[in-house]
Amino acid sequence: MPDRCPRCRGALENPNAFVCPSCSYALRLPAVGKAGAALLGIGLLAFLVALFMPEEIWLTVLLGGTLALVAGLGALLTSGLLIGRARRA
Repeated sequence: MPDRCPRCRGALENPNAFVCPSCSYALRLPAVGKAGAALLGIGLLAFLVALFMPEEIWLTVLLGGTLALVAGLGALLTSGLLIGRARRA
């Protein structure tokens, strides 16, 4: 991790911080945000795959894709809340 903020060039005491303490620039994405982005990709891929599925399992694949999208959006919302909390601290 960098020892300086790329935006304000201020020194970072904690290299694992989510935001810069002086300018509140988001330095990194929490792991839950990375998992949320992966779940969004899986959900969209499930919707594309469902186009070519037989009729018997089509609804199951769509339901799985919808659940993956909802879980991914929830994880990204949690990531945003973590970054917002770090900015206020």
